Amino acid sequence: HILLPASAALVICDTGTRRELIGSHYKQRADDCHAAARAISLVDRSVKSLRDVTPDRLDYYESMLSEEQYLRSRHVVTEIARVQQGIQDLTRGNVVAFGDLMKESYWSARDLYGSSSFALDTMWQVAVQHSGCYGARYSGGGEGGAVVALVDAAALDDFIQHTATAYERVTGITPDVFAASPIDGAGVFI
Repeated sequence: HILLPASAALVICDTGTRRELIGSHYKQRADDCHAAARAISLVDRSVKSLRDVTPDRLDYYESMLSEEQYLRSRHVVTEIARVQQGIQDLTRGNVVAFGDLMKESYWSARDLYGSSSFALDTMWQVAVQHSGCYGARYSGGGEGGAVVALVDAAALDDFIQHTATAYERVTGITPDVFAASPIDGAGVFI
């Protein structure tokens, strides 16, 4: 658990669209990542999954992989590195740096992993245009659903109004944009 500074708020920006696994490229993207990990493990037995590969090390293996395997794997290994950096940034209370990592995550998911949609891209764009938004990224597998934004708590109400209005103006879809508070996960009570 890492505390989110009181000066920042999380906002869920639900696009009002849903991802459909049938007909999507979700399985192919996952298969490409598994195939890349298998190929790399033939050369380096310590690699069991892409979690065991650093971004620099992945570059070394690029010639062994198809373009799709490399790009999708690049997203995965850089996303893992961003999580590690994000822990450090939030531990230091640096929400600006953490917001930048969220933006990098969005670009990586869209450009390297190939996971995006018009609705998600539009929601992301209108969210990060607000001056109180530190950063935003997709939630889940992309192609539909929601964007999570890190916002200056003092600008929360204005951010919600701006983002909902701007998204609806572009898409014609009324979104659900609301603040969320991080809490402990589900548990068993006896």
